[in-house]
Parts: sequence; C-alpha cells; structure tokens
Amino acid sequence: MIFIRSRGGACVTLIALAMLAASSQVVRADTTTLICHMNDNKFWVEEGPTTIQLNEAQSTVVAINYSKVHGAPGSGICCGSTGGLSYGPFPATFSADTITWQSAESGIESKCAINRLTGIFACQTLLNGRWADNAANYTCNAAQKRF
Repeated sequence: MIFIRSRGGACVTLIALAMLAASSQVVRADTTTLICHMNDNKFWVEEGPTTIQLNEAQSTVVAINYSKVHGAPGSGICCGSTGGLSYGPFPATFSADTITWQSAESGIESKCAINRLTGIFACQTLLNGRWADNAANYTCNAAQKRF
C-alpha cells in the first residue's frame, strides 16, 4: 500500500501506457487482407495474387501490392514481367456497399473502388480531363487461414 501511495502518479501513468499499448494492438488487428485475381487474362497473365490491406477502423487502404504480370500468349505483348509495385496508404471511405479512395501515384490521378457485395476491385484514371475505366479489374476475397 505504501508503494501505491508514494508512487500514485507513476501507477496511473503505467496503467495509461498499458491501455494505450493494448488499444494500438487492437487497431493493428483490424487490418483485413484481400486476395485479388485479375478478371481478364486476354492481354496479361498475373504471376501471383494482388493483395489489398484495409483498416476500416482507421478509414485507410493500408497498401495495395500489385502482382507482376507478363503478356498472355498471342497478345503481342513481349519482353518479360512488369509491375510488382506497392502503393499506399490512402485515406478511404468505407460505406455499407463500397470502399472508395483516390490516389495520384506516379503522377497519374486515379479513383478506385471495391464493391463489398461482389468483391470487384476496379479503378478509373483521369485522362484528358475525363475519367476512363482501367482495362484490368480484379475479384477479391478475404484472406483466411486454411488450417
């Protein structure tokens, strides 16, 4: 009891620090990873899944990790792999049906959305003052442990 009385301020500080550490771990635990695969493989073949990390509690797309791709047979696209880039974080809006965000990576302005009902991830790019659909879109599923 004497320890608590003489160190009351220190105890309160330690308790506050413990609560802060616990709450920061909860925020990290809210990160959801989506595994996404390209829907149209006429021109590109993905070399692995694209992943998207979301944190709804922080209204953030934490990271988008695009898979490398190479030209599909017969597409006329040659010369090895391209892509494999990561982007983020981005502030995002999480609604009941969609997750939306905008970015300007590599000087290209884009607006992207994930449809929470279908799992479709697609972006539009600003070209000559107009929004154009990107050629690739993805179907995403929440990553789950298999065993």
